[in-house]
Amino acid sequence: MKSPLALRIAIAAALFAAACAVYAQTARFDFINLDDPVLYTNPQLQHGLTPAGLRWAFTSFHVANYIPVTLMTYLVDFQRAGLDPGAYHVTNFLFHAVNSALLFLALHALTRRTWPSALAAALFAVHPLHVESVAWVSERKDVVSTFFGLLALWAYAAYARRPRLRSYLAVFVLLACGLAAKSMLVTLPCLLLILDFWPLGRVTFRWADRRAWLRLAVEKLPLFTLVVAISGITLLAQRGADALPSTDLLSISTRINNAVVAYVRYLGLTLWPRDLIPYYPHPKHALSAAQIAGAAALLITASAAAWRLRVRAPYFLAGWLWYLGTLVPVIGLVQVGGQAMADRYTYVPHIGIFIAIAWALADLADRVPRARIPLAAASLAAIAALGLAAHTQAARWRDSITLYEYTLAISPSNAVVLGNLGEAYLQAKRYEDTIATVRRALAVEPGSIGNRRNLSRALRKLGRFDEAAHTLREAILLRPGDAAAHNDLGLVLMDLGQMPAARRNFEQAIELDPALPDAHVNYGNWFLREGSLPEAESQYRIALELQPRSADALSNLGALHLLRNEFGQAEILSRRALAIAPEDAVTRTNLAAALMALGDAASARREAEAALRADPAYAKARALLERLDRGTVP
Repeated sequence: MKSPLALRIAIAAALFAAACAVYAQTARFDFINLDDPVLYTNPQLQHGLTPAGLRWAFTSFHVANYIPVTLMTYLVDFQRAGLDPGAYHVTNFLFHAVNSALLFLALHALTRRTWPSALAAALFAVHPLHVESVAWVSERKDVVSTFFGLLALWAYAAYARRPRLRSYLAVFVLLACGLAAKSMLVTLPCLLLILDFWPLGRVTFRWADRRAWLRLAVEKLPLFTLVVAISGITLLAQRGADALPSTDLLSISTRINNAVVAYVRYLGLTLWPRDLIPYYPHPKHALSAAQIAGAAALLITASAAAWRLRVRAPYFLAGWLWYLGTLVPVIGLVQVGGQAMADRYTYVPHIGIFIAIAWALADLADRVPRARIPLAAASLAAIAALGLAAHTQAARWRDSITLYEYTLAISPSNAVVLGNLGEAYLQAKRYEDTIATVRRALAVEPGSIGNRRNLSRALRKLGRFDEAAHTLREAILLRPGDAAAHNDLGLVLMDLGQMPAARRNFEQAIELDPALPDAHVNYGNWFLREGSLPEAESQYRIALELQPRSADALSNLGALHLLRNEFGQAEILSRRALAIAPEDAVTRTNLAAALMALGDAASARREAEAALRADPAYAKARALLERLDRGTVP
């Protein structure tokens, strides 16, 4: 017969394997154009795990968050795999798989119950609401912070049963690491007070225990101090990024109403996880009085029931308070971003609901032994069904287009998703789809500058230069200080041959944002077209200082060296550009020209043919092949 330790190891391994079975597919997935580009285009990431990289991680805000520990994991990924998205996805799902096993071990340490702990952890491992936290590279912070949070719970179980300074220090350090991965763990000291009630039994809700509550709260003062410090840093990061809408846009009453409804919507999605999307638009004033009152009544009723069961079934109250309390930082009372709710916000709060479910079933099995087999079978069936649903939901995160097309089938007027899908179509060179989708987005949100820029870029690619220029001028009227719009307008004006006006727009873009690499690249192109090679080279090199992995700057600098007959340098720069953007037909053609001039006709032909595969309509590549056929140097 297996020992209890062997059984626990086997269960932890099975949980790890179950999570991997759901998410291993993500190793083949791409990045998503929602927040992910902020990561993979950041030149600081390319330092890898070096002193410079660590300095960036600990001294920078990332997407309105202070998350140095999470940024360190990205640095490790870049160190080992560059910008291969699969490697980043693998790290995400391995963290989640480890968390699933850790949750079981932590709950077992807290409760000394094996099968309820295993059931709660299994529900955590395979629930579809957790797909967003795992399959989205930018949500690495969820799985990393929870990793440290679960270790802190495990350490606290040891401390509560045998209070020692080193155990407390372990809790403190693990909480600090978790908060430095994501501030979601700010509620952990309060959560520990809940665990003091159940399952640790250090205190009850009797009036006689009021001093015990005070003593336990004082015990956690160092943890609360840590929470206050990280909360201050997080608010500073969010204010600096303008991520906190003012009460003029979302009043306090509107936020409270949405929070009440969101609590209930999360419960509904827990029981029936369907129509899960990456962005739920905020209803603002659209919630009816009946919706708000109904949600409030359900929350009050559930809370009253949990309170009445605090003696006979204390796990209900503990699990319910876990759910209510850990959702507070993300329920929208302090609104960050424009969403009403988000699947990723359930990653930690869900544990409380799973605890209540698992221990209720265990309690029923203890009271009615003949129900054990049917309950076990039903539990396994539920886990299998949830795992299949999570696997299906994860597949929708394969790439931006797949995710957003699925989302729009559920939420067709979702302006954020329409805009992001338009951008994804633009990157995929589906220009007509871009125009149609972005116009739908602008019909919902007419003031979007980013959508107007994307619309102009698609129009320009189709040769509709006058329409593109008109679209950009509209954008500049809406926001005169938008450097990217001035930069794009400069490009369109160059297409129209209006060179002095194009130059003015490039200069204005650089004046508005000197750190915009594209503006320097395009200004360099302007100089190149005017025959001013030194000025062009200067602009390209400024762009590379700002963004060392700028494929456009590298490619254009290679083209400049080609014009100077510096073929060896042209080859080096073109290859560097292709390492970043391998499907760029222009760069491949430039490389082919350099190789031809260097006497390597066979390699030149391969590159020219690859350029035509990337863009069959690219005339320069076809002309180069004809010259190669004639045996003449272009």
